[in-house]
Amino acid sequence: MTASAPTSGSNGLSRRLGRGAAIAIVVGSVIGSGVFLKPGQIAQDGGDFGISILAWILGGGISLIGGLCMCELALMMPQSGGHYVYIRDAYGRGPAFLAGWNDTIMSQPAANAALAVAGTNALYQLLGQGKSAPPGIVLLMALAVIGLLSMTNILGVVWGGLVQSITTVIKAGFLILCACLPLYFATIGSDVVSFANYSTVNPAAVGESFIDKLALVMVSVMWAYAGWHFIAPVAEEVKDPEKNITTAIVGGIGILMVIYVAFNVALHSMLPMDRVANAGSSAPQEALYSLFLPSGENYAQLARNCVSAVIVISTFSAINSGLLVIPRITYAMARDGVFFAAFSRTHRRYRTPVLAIALQGIMALLMVAGSFVLTQVVEQYTSKQDMFHLLSDLSVFTSVFFLMLATSAVIYLRYRQPERERPYRVPWFPLLPILFLAFSVWFISMVTIQSPQDSAIGIAIVLLALPVYFLFKTSRKSSPANAQSTPQD
Repeated sequence: MTASAPTSGSNGLSRRLGRGAAIAIVVGSVIGSGVFLKPGQIAQDGGDFGISILAWILGGGISLIGGLCMCELALMMPQSGGHYVYIRDAYGRGPAFLAGWNDTIMSQPAANAALAVAGTNALYQLLGQGKSAPPGIVLLMALAVIGLLSMTNILGVVWGGLVQSITTVIKAGFLILCACLPLYFATIGSDVVSFANYSTVNPAAVGESFIDKLALVMVSVMWAYAGWHFIAPVAEEVKDPEKNITTAIVGGIGILMVIYVAFNVALHSMLPMDRVANAGSSAPQEALYSLFLPSGENYAQLARNCVSAVIVISTFSAINSGLLVIPRITYAMARDGVFFAAFSRTHRRYRTPVLAIALQGIMALLMVAGSFVLTQVVEQYTSKQDMFHLLSDLSVFTSVFFLMLATSAVIYLRYRQPERERPYRVPWFPLLPILFLAFSVWFISMVTIQSPQDSAIGIAIVLLALPVYFLFKTSRKSSPANAQSTPQD
């Protein structure tokens, strides 16, 4: 088959993502800024190595359980839209619209904005200008990067997937290398690595009880695992979905869990807990710097710069993933008639949802500007004084709720539609879905209690969807073209 005649899914999207690209989307979507920038925050909140590693393992386990649930739903409904489609089929258009709105207007734009801030700061540090770039520089860099990556994804899913595959190899390879370095230095008898660091604590940890500390730490960890479900929204564009979607989700999350735990074990062997906390978002840079410092200042600085360079690549790769995946949800909403019809159109040549991709980029830029206003101008309305942490925490808080709703659809549809064909079934049903739901309820409750201001901001933006939905609902009912049978409202 020639490049000009790609295999197509329904409604004009090309089915051209193979197994390798599918795994790269899962791994590359997740490895963004969290594993690099959150260890310092985790040390500040939890202050204990045991809590830190427990949280990384728990986050991976929860993501894997959620991934198994998504496998069942994605293979039942291999359509663009992911959990928007699953929630729609289970609970109707209203809850599905809230989920799609959150992805389009809130959760992913906030994530892309956080990644742009993180990447710009890493680039600023790489150039020797300091740890944090001025807000004006952040806005300009965000405009340039998000604009460039938006154009790349408009050119086609193959180009977006190619960028994702290349950058995923770079950042995953770097994390594996960092995880192995302490073992090498320990083998040659160097004293720059100390396993006694695992017993150190940060006495200034924010959390009071074990549960408080774990809840605070889990916000950071779940940000680092965010995106584990990203293959589902592009299921319509995956070749041989019955084989490749399951492999991508289960294999990808398994790879991530091993890499994350190994990287954090290595990081804490290089620095004691209080130094990790004090280093903040620069903890990996400081760890590599201290590891190579006995070899000379030049080597130490080179190691620090390598970390910053990989963070730049990693964050921009994760933005690319968001621009590749989430517009398919906006596209599905428009195709259902609950969003502007123009967003259901694909490019005549590239077969990509052009306007949906452009909207995602614009919203990310607005989030960068909005976070600056909240943290710098009216800071009394948020508990976060840092643009990156505000944006990333908002993204995690709102996305977990709708992932919980989508996972509950596995149970609901099993009982309401038992005869439906299911190429894949979640093992140990209904235990695994219930575990995911129980964790999500606990997580949302703890975050709401501990960060009520930030939670209120996220909830308010999501609730703005209600009048918009009823506007589209009224418009759809009054249009003769939409009088056909559709999922329930």
